Amino acid sequence: MIFFKRSFLSLFLTQFSGALNDNLFKNALLVLITFHASQWSTVAPETLSAIAGGVFILPFLLFSSLAGQLADKYDKAFLAKLTKWFELAVVAVVFVGFYIHSLTILLFALFLFGVQSAFFGPIKYAILPQYLRSDELVSANAWVESGTFVAVLLGTMIGALLAGVSGASNWIVFSCALVALLGWGAAQALPSVAAPAPSLKLSFNPWLQTLESLKIARAQNVVYWSVLSISWFWLYGLLVLSQFPVVAQKKLGGDETSVALLLMFFTVGIGFGSWVCERWVNRQDNLKGSSASLNVNRKTDETFEIKNLDVALKRRVQLHRISTFGGFGLALAGGFFSLWLWLHSAESMQGQTLSISVLIKQPQAVFLIFILCSMGFFGGIYTVPLYTLMQSESQSQTRARVIAANNVLNAAFMLGGALVSSVLLWAGFGLSAVFLIAGVAQLFFSLWFGRKKMNQ
Repeated sequence: MIFFKRSFLSLFLTQFSGALNDNLFKNALLVLITFHASQWSTVAPETLSAIAGGVFILPFLLFSSLAGQLADKYDKAFLAKLTKWFELAVVAVVFVGFYIHSLTILLFALFLFGVQSAFFGPIKYAILPQYLRSDELVSANAWVESGTFVAVLLGTMIGALLAGVSGASNWIVFSCALVALLGWGAAQALPSVAAPAPSLKLSFNPWLQTLESLKIARAQNVVYWSVLSISWFWLYGLLVLSQFPVVAQKKLGGDETSVALLLMFFTVGIGFGSWVCERWVNRQDNLKGSSASLNVNRKTDETFEIKNLDVALKRRVQLHRISTFGGFGLALAGGFFSLWLWLHSAESMQGQTLSISVLIKQPQAVFLIFILCSMGFFGGIYTVPLYTLMQSESQSQTRARVIAANNVLNAAFMLGGALVSSVLLWAGFGLSAVFLIAGVAQLFFSLWFGRKKMNQ
């Protein structure tokens, strides 16, 4: 089982702790500015939520190109350890922000957490093909995707709970510091790997290097469409996740802990969808005997080169079809989410604050939980094949830069989504209208992606 391989387990725990810390702090801040908005700012909570989401993903747009170059040029395990040192420094900024009660400094700390994630992202995905065989990548990505959303869940639960207790700022700082230390410890066990492009000349111009990385991705048709599809998912996902506190408070009438309840069921759906995707692919491989045909060419600099091109094409088409199915399911579930938001007006919940034990018994909450589980389920089926295609089809010498290009597009899509949703909400559109627009767009994107040929 790949999970218990030292290399993968160390990487999993390192990325798990990073995602946990990001979301612990981010969601604690979101809950504070949603449920205690008057203590921090006069800006509407919905707008602040969108701004916080944009602040976190902006570093991916600014620094991903450099991060990809560094991950191709140097030992990725060494770089991963450096990012964990940086995370410890960010916790100190969080402490200062809470100590002087400054929302500006706390948003800056959120930005720095985004910087750390931007530099770790290319490492995390580009190192997997160096640690594992190509036929293990689907399972690895299923673990990573499930683990990431479990970390998101735990971070949201812990952040939401800590935001509601007495002395919240002290507990938030202590928890962030503890998680950062645990992640630092896990990173020390990462085995070193060879640098695929040690002679690469670094470019510090983010715009020019971003264009170069996108050009590299564009030269590989399968990789390019995988990158675009992943970016679209994160636009859609950020839109959903960033509004969970608002939905919990204004649509359900819940307290701070109800945010974690919603995310818990969304995460259960992601984990189940990832597992179903892994079983689906492995079952097809066993039936066709394709796993046995995936060989490693140790004589070249390609880490895991697939010799049997016919098998490679079949696997590529299979992963594309599975992802397309997930995309259509995600669009359908998103449509039901929009309908639910429209049917449950904010005014109907004014003056009510329901605990989780009471909330879970409400019919409207049960239906919402089913919808969120469905969205997570189809999201897992949609993304796992895409990450696998991006890793297995890219060249080892440029893989980290391709992943960096993916992160840049992720950031651009998510930032665009945050800006558009903020403008729509500011202009008077309700949440149901915003999600209806997003759901229709997801449907059209799925149709478009499904028509793309994955045999080039």
